[in-house]
Amino acid sequence: TMYGHVSRVTAVTFIPTALLSGSADGEVRVWDLDTEESTTTFHGHSCDVTCLADMGGKVVSGSLDHSLYVWDADGVGSQLLGHQSGVAGLAVDGQCIYSAGWDDIIIQWSQSTLEEVKRFVGHEAAVSAVRVSHTSLFSGSCDGTARRWCLTTGEEQIVFAGHDDAVWCLALGATELFTGSFDM
Repeated sequence: TMYGHVSRVTAVTFIPTALLSGSADGEVRVWDLDTEESTTTFHGHSCDVTCLADMGGKVVSGSLDHSLYVWDADGVGSQLLGHQSGVAGLAVDGQCIYSAGWDDIIIQWSQSTLEEVKRFVGHEAAVSAVRVSHTSLFSGSCDGTARRWCLTTGEEQIVFAGHDDAVWCLALGATELFTGSFDM
């Protein structure tokens, strides 16, 4: 058991050398897996950290405070603003960050400039999960659908309907999209 956050842990992810955790205390912590000690704490978010992603040398965090931060190894963070509500999910590829928001949209950000590239608009409720492949972006939403988007144009390609409740999580197989929902 690792101790350090003063509120519930709401996000975790591995980087090659450590574990990262985000919490309702607004902090992101880096944990040494051998000693189980927190080695670094990133401060920037004003409330719950909801998601984390490894960018290969940097880390990105999303929060209910409507922001993303891109953190370097020294704990210096660059704030990205664009969502009108909390950030629910993140995905990264070699060039971009994709943030899913409670404002029903997904924003694509350049990893090199940290500027907004485009918006993916079409969900009718909060976007709760996002995944990226080489040519497509996939999203899950509280509107009960999952969607596939063209990375190049931002256009919606397919709507996967069938859930009676929100789609909370996604996984990509070799040729399949798996979705998780509260429905039975």
